[in-house]
Amino acid sequence: MSATRSVCCGIGNSQESFLEGADLQCKACDRGLYGDGSGTTCVALCPAGQYMSGGACQLCPVGTFRATPGASNLTDCVPCEPNAYSTVQGASACQLCPAGHYFLDNACPPCPIGTFRATPGAANVTECAACPLYSYSPFKGATACTTCAANF
Repeated sequence: MSATRSVCCGIGNSQESFLEGADLQCKACDRGLYGDGSGTTCVALCPAGQYMSGGACQLCPVGTFRATPGASNLTDCVPCEPNAYSTVQGASACQLCPAGHYFLDNACPPCPIGTFRATPGAANVTECAACPLYSYSPFKGATACTTCAANF
């Protein structure tokens, strides 16, 4: 009985013995799987928020996301829309700026004093509306304006 030998298979391949006791041979990974870089195992696609590079899953960069598994390269990580952001690597979705805030340089600063934003998703400071006549917002990040008291 001969001993089974191990072989070093390239990325995208795995070891397989076609007959019991026979030497191992390299086999291309099935569709939807990739070689894990060890040359011994085929594993599932990169998960959402990651892409394949050099035989290993890498995290999508800050400011991008990947909603579904299976990204084959960095270009599969999609930039966030102009009114959304991601502040972490490996995001599977981008976040909208909350009400009272607007998007600026991958962050969500508050709307200025005297303005408000009632709904999430402001793409820039111009989407923070000025308070109407006889109302005010005394703080940054207001989601509504306060009506002035009578006689003021």
